[in-house]
Amino acid sequence: NGGYEVDNHGTESTGRPRGCRAMEIYNNTFNGDSSNRFLGGSRSGGVLFHDNSIRGYWGALATYGLNNFRSVHAFTPWGGADGTNAWDKNITPAAFTGTSAAASSGQTVTVTGANWTTNQWAGYTLGRTTAGSSLPFTVIITNTSNTLIYVNNVIYGGETATSFAAGDSLEIRKVDIALDQPGAGAVNSLISGGYNPVVPPGWNQVVEPCYSWNNIDELGNHINFGPNFPSIWQNIHFFNDTPMPGYTPYTYPHPLTGATPAPTPSPTPTSTP
Repeated sequence: NGGYEVDNHGTESTGRPRGCRAMEIYNNTFNGDSSNRFLGGSRSGGVLFHDNSIRGYWGALATYGLNNFRSVHAFTPWGGADGTNAWDKNITPAAFTGTSAAASSGQTVTVTGANWTTNQWAGYTLGRTTAGSSLPFTVIITNTSNTLIYVNNVIYGGETATSFAAGDSLEIRKVDIALDQPGAGAVNSLISGGYNPVVPPGWNQVVEPCYSWNNIDELGNHINFGPNFPSIWQNIHFFNDTPMPGYTPYTYPHPLTGATPAPTPSPTPTSTP
């Protein structure tokens, strides 16, 4: 695989099981063979990535990736993070509603009457509210004054890439935090329902950011998270070159790996004259 990698799965392609809760990756030596720039990747939970020595991973292009595949595919049974899913924390109402001025071309659609600031919608969810045969949502990579460039979700498991016909209704929404995404942490309730999970009343999940610091390669480059999935926001869901506040690493070697202490001998009875 081009060297040592540390990866996990998310709450998505494995079905009902939830994703990884947390990982700490530190004091390792990563030796690549120059065929890969990824030291690993997380699709779920918190990651602390620090004090690693790195070589053979494409210099300054080396990275540890953070991904959220539910932003581009409706995995069973959780559904997609389309800005309306109750498993996610969504900003409501929609930030923009409109229509496509022409049929989409590749992963680009022009929007009637739009006059946006460049890159205004990067990381937001794009949804098609008109019925169609393709997946009805994806994530915006960037935008011009009147066009949206979005993720090709086929790469991440979508059966048919999101597309638009002329006159299709569309909307732009923002997902504040998707279920169990990188940077997602504690929840306020257990989930019931077996293979058909039920959203608990008042369901809430908080942000527990990922942190990366002091990961140095053979050229002196600082290796961090990114570039990451557009819906995973820097300085909200992850921080680069930033130690986690209040963090203390585990004692190494861990005390439980030491020798088992000898049992205390039973007291010897003393005879009474």
